[in-house]
Amino acid sequence: MSHYYKVDMSTETGKKLLKLQKRMTACDKAAKIFLKSIPGASIQLYQSNSGGTIAGGIVAIHFKKKPEGWKIVGESYQQLYIPLSKNKKIWETIQALPTVKEDEINEIVGWPSGLQVGEGLSIYHRPGFGIGELFTVVSWPRKIKKPSNPDLIEITGTEFEELSKFIK
Repeated sequence: MSHYYKVDMSTETGKKLLKLQKRMTACDKAAKIFLKSIPGASIQLYQSNSGGTIAGGIVAIHFKKKPEGWKIVGESYQQLYIPLSKNKKIWETIQALPTVKEDEINEIVGWPSGLQVGEGLSIYHRPGFGIGELFTVVSWPRKIKKPSNPDLIEITGTEFEELSKFIK
């Protein structure tokens, strides 16, 4: 079960979330532009939540046929590859792509740090959210302490569902 909140986009938190959303869009766009420069690559983004990345960056590139100088990663049916050392410049470009991390959202809304480590386990958590023109909706698991951010206005699950329909 979750807590649900809305954030008016005219508040300080709303403005920060809107700015973050614009960065997320720009990061994904930069990754897609880069993919278009790789002959035969799909422009589908293959990102990883590893390290808490939620926008931008690339962890693997999809090709229908294995290109020379690339190593398969994951399962063979996924057809995902990373460049080998002979494609060092491509790898360096991938590593330099801009990203947005989960903790950036967490910090804005007052969510506790996303990284939780226990006996060899690292897990990133973040609130669920959708950013609209006039408001943002946020879902928050009940097991996490309620936020102290005054810009988060608690709403019912029904209102959350209704408002979520207006989120792009």
